[in-house]
Amino acid sequence: MARPPTQLRETILDAALALLRTKGERAMTQTGVAAAAGIPQGHLTYYFPKKRDLVVGVAERFAEVTSEQARAFFAERAGQPMREVLTAYVKRLIADRERTRMLLGLVVMSDREPALGAILQHNARLLRAMLGHTFGRSPDDPLNDLLLAMLWGLGIHGFVLQEERSDQLLEEVLRRFDTPS
Repeated sequence: MARPPTQLRETILDAALALLRTKGERAMTQTGVAAAAGIPQGHLTYYFPKKRDLVVGVAERFAEVTSEQARAFFAERAGQPMREVLTAYVKRLIADRERTRMLLGLVVMSDREPALGAILQHNARLLRAMLGHTFGRSPDDPLNDLLLAMLWGLGIHGFVLQEERSDQLLEEVLRRFDTPS
């Protein structure tokens, strides 16, 4: 049963996100989250009786924050050439290793928790629509999916290889696709 939002619930979600961000999905245990939030585990289980409830809450918060930040990012760059916007976004993804770690952690956890898959799919649809809106395309344009996959892939590339070459790879991909600027 979902509990009503309270400051303590928000503190728990913030602590869980911080663990996911800095240490990955394996660190996001109920015991670890309670310790990170500075509360007794019983308080955590009041709001999140099962780990599944906590994981879903964290995924929803991550998706909400990600969507808000992406919306602001693309709104600030409305009217700029596609290459400039996408290059700036890739640089942002590479610089924010923690966001990539969180996304990868949620993807891993979604393998065990189907509810996460629905949350991640919803977030992907929002991001796809933002890309379409930013570049004057229909939300269902397949190019939006390609761009989203490329952005995520380049973010992961930068995370794994710890290089700043991903923006160069983006430029090469756009050149090969001959995407208008």
